[in-house]
Amino acid sequence: ANDGATSIHVTGDATGIDAYGIAAIAADAVTFADDGRLMSHAGGAGTDLIVTVDGKASGGESGILAEKSGTLGVGVTSVTAKGDVTGTHNAGIEAGTNGASLTIEAGARVSGGNYGIYAENYGTGATSITAKGDVASTIGFGSGVGIHAFNDDRTTDLTVEADAEVSSGFVGLS
Repeated sequence: ANDGATSIHVTGDATGIDAYGIAAIAADAVTFADDGRLMSHAGGAGTDLIVTVDGKASGGESGILAEKSGTLGVGVTSVTAKGDVTGTHNAGIEAGTNGASLTIEAGARVSGGNYGIYAENYGTGATSITAKGDVASTIGFGSGVGIHAFNDDRTTDLTVEADAEVSSGFVGLS
């Protein structure tokens, strides 16, 4: 098991045809399906999970997946995407934690099938989402969420700042 921080910095583009452009998972036990999709993760692993992408990220499932399991309230989960992020079926950016905080910073366009940005914090700290470019769910009318942000009852603040259009066929922001 990793007791320290996990940091991933991609200076170019990251493309995953079937599953994820980037899959960063800090957990002791991780299970993937045959097609590359994340099935489950559990157990404590390290402190911080930090993902930075300077270029574009795209995947058949999600462009960027960042999930941190571990001791409740320990460590931060941070995703910074400077280029466009696209996830064909699920989300452009998909991030979750049970650590201290969850931060997502998107500097360009983010789009996904079901969700543009999907963020869930089951930890003890704040959730902050900043989107500088358009955020969209592309699944179509009657479905999808542009930005989905969830804080469990143990967390603190939830902040969403969208500087451009947030759109979907169902809910822009939930």
